[in-house]
Amino acid sequence: MRALEPPEEVLDAHSRQEVFRAWIDGGMLSVSLCNVFPESYREDVAEIWGMLISDIFHHVVDAIVLKTGRAREDVQEALRTSLDEVVRSERGTRHGTLKKIAQPLPEIPDPDVTGDENCVEIVRIALIPDSIRVMVLVGMWLPDDEESVWGNLLYDICAMVAESLAPERNVETSKSNLLTDVVSYIDGPSTKYSGEYYKTEQGGDAKTDPQV
Repeated sequence: MRALEPPEEVLDAHSRQEVFRAWIDGGMLSVSLCNVFPESYREDVAEIWGMLISDIFHHVVDAIVLKTGRAREDVQEALRTSLDEVVRSERGTRHGTLKKIAQPLPEIPDPDVTGDENCVEIVRIALIPDSIRVMVLVGMWLPDDEESVWGNLLYDICAMVAESLAPERNVETSKSNLLTDVVSYIDGPSTKYSGEYYKTEQGGDAKTDPQV
């Protein structure tokens, strides 16, 4: 079991709240998430998730660029194309466990993953005062399939977030609306996307690379 490690900036924050953790476990995506956001987040919860998932998209792009040296425009186009293709496919959601956390916590638990050596955390999002910190792990599907796999993962993340909002909202409608928001924020973010750290390595000697 390999977990992402937040940077010291996050761990040292006097008030922090984790809202999302995603794992690959047994070949499936499993997620823990919290739909309770700080009072300063005034948008509808679904709109907040649209912004956060678009943050994941951009950090995956930057991490692939950092690992491969490819042009950012090429990587972003490839990932966007992959996401568009899976959305058009209208395939069903493929995922493992979904754990909803009902209260704000500095660290949310994993989604009851198995903990075996092949279980790996791929996304973690923490809110700190006036900022968002997004950590992602890329490289497991390089050189040929990274963008394709992440396009599918982003689709399933949207579906799982939509499911977490049920029964208050229709799941399929919520998923469709959320995907529309994500694409909108990918193409035209209202502010510079935040979360200036992402993990590109694992283990005790892991490094946290600043956004470039």
